[in-house]
Amino acid sequence: MISKDILIESTMVDKRQKLKLPSLFGLFQDIAFADCEKIGYGHDVTTNAGKLWVFTRVQVEIKQEPSQLDHIEFLTYPNPQKGFAFPRQGLIKSSQGETLIQICSLSALIDSSSRRLIFKPGLPEAESNSLEGELPLPGKVVADEKVTYKFSRTIRASDIDLNGHMNNTRYIELLVDIHPTSFYQDHPIASLLINYESEVAEGETLDILTNEKATYVRGQCGDRVCFEANLNYR
Repeated sequence: MISKDILIESTMVDKRQKLKLPSLFGLFQDIAFADCEKIGYGHDVTTNAGKLWVFTRVQVEIKQEPSQLDHIEFLTYPNPQKGFAFPRQGLIKSSQGETLIQICSLSALIDSSSRRLIFKPGLPEAESNSLEGELPLPGKVVADEKVTYKFSRTIRASDIDLNGHMNNTRYIELLVDIHPTSFYQDHPIASLLINYESEVAEGETLDILTNEKATYVRGQCGDRVCFEANLNYR
C-alpha cells in the first residue's frame, strides 16, 4: 500500500477548476507504477524482462470532484491476483479525510515483442490488501449497437507512451471530448467503466461512436474495436 499527498495544480483542471478525468488517470497510473516498484513488480522483472504493464479495465466512481489548489491524499494497493489479471484499488480523500473518488483497475502484462497477453506472468505473489467499501472488480462494458459516428482522431507522436502505443489517458480525453465544455457545467461525469480491447499505434485513426445519450462509447480502428466505455453523468 502506498499513499501520496498531491496538490491539484492549474495544469490538472478544466474550465470549471475541477480535476480533469485524464489527469486523474495519469495520477493513478503514476502511483500504481510506484507501488509496483515497492512490492517487487518493478522494471527488473517486467520491462527489462520483455514484459509491459497495460490496463485492461478501469472503473471510477466520483463522489466529489477535487478543485484547483485542493490538497488530496491518493492511496492505492493491490487486491489478490486473479489468474493473469492484477486488480488494484485507488482511493482519493480530501484533506479532511472525506472519500472523493474510488478507482478499481485490472492490469495485465503483454510480451513486448509479440504484443500478446502473458497468461502465466511468472511474478511472485505480492502482499495484497482489502478495505471495507472498496469497489468491485470492473466488469464488461454494457454495449449498445444503436450508435452514431461522432468524430475521428488520428494518433500522433504525443499520444504514444513508453509501451509504444496510445496511452490510457488519451482514451479518456476522447471520452471527455464527446461533449462541449458547457455540458459538464451541469452534467459532470459521475462514473466510468472502460474496457481497453486492443492497442492503438501511431498513425492509426480511431473512429468514435456513441449512443444517443453518450452513456456508451466505442472506439474503432476500421472494424477492430479498440475500447468500449459506459459513462454516467450527474
